[in-house]
Amino acid sequence: MTSLHTIAIFGDSVARSAGDKTGTTGQGDYLAGTSPTAPYINIGNYGWVERSIAGLYPYYNLSVAGKTAAAYTAALMPKELAIMDKAPPTHAVIEVGVNDLMQSASAATVETRVKNLMALLRGRYSGIKCYITTITPVSNSSDSWATLGNQFLSGTLPNGTVISGWANFTDNTGTSGRSLYNARVRAGLLGADNFIDVAAYCEDATDNRFWKTTAGAATGDGIHPKQATHTDMAGSYDPEIYFG
Repeated sequence: MTSLHTIAIFGDSVARSAGDKTGTTGQGDYLAGTSPTAPYINIGNYGWVERSIAGLYPYYNLSVAGKTAAAYTAALMPKELAIMDKAPPTHAVIEVGVNDLMQSASAATVETRVKNLMALLRGRYSGIKCYITTITPVSNSSDSWATLGNQFLSGTLPNGTVISGWANFTDNTGTSGRSLYNARVRAGLLGADNFIDVAAYCEDATDNRFWKTTAGAATGDGIHPKQATHTDMAGSYDPEIYFG
């Protein structure tokens, strides 16, 4: 460990490591006292956030698969707050929003929810620094995301996931949905102490609506990064600059 800083991670299945180790099921719910069952998810320094800070700083990952930014309120996370109160965090990584967008929440609504979470943390933990992330792509594919040309933004995903908010993923000009939210994060308009541009490490460089394909498929289901992509995303920032 290089410092006594403590990092709290808030996120959804991507921050929880889905797609990294062995799958997206079986994580259990440690906040509810249930144990994980195989195939395990996030059992020791998996997922891009944990990979980036493993061995450098103490952390606790409060991310839960399917979590929305709307669910990170004082009323809806009493157990998470109880954990943090025992070891107050000095930094927070906030990687949320994709599930809100998939459920048709607007970029403005996601922004408000993220701002509310930062306000809650800052009001409760003096001096905490809040780092927010860009949102990773969501797309469908007819060839398992092997090529850019066969990705599209409609329909039910091959794994059966139904997305009501496809409209939030169709723009790549920074004017609506995920594109707008990411543009505002990158411009520093949400009031965070800094941002981590993980999306830039997994989206296509020519059309940011889609997953990159330059080194093979970056995702196996259209929502979650593959293990190699998690590793790339872990290099999206220098943790010793952010947390040192």
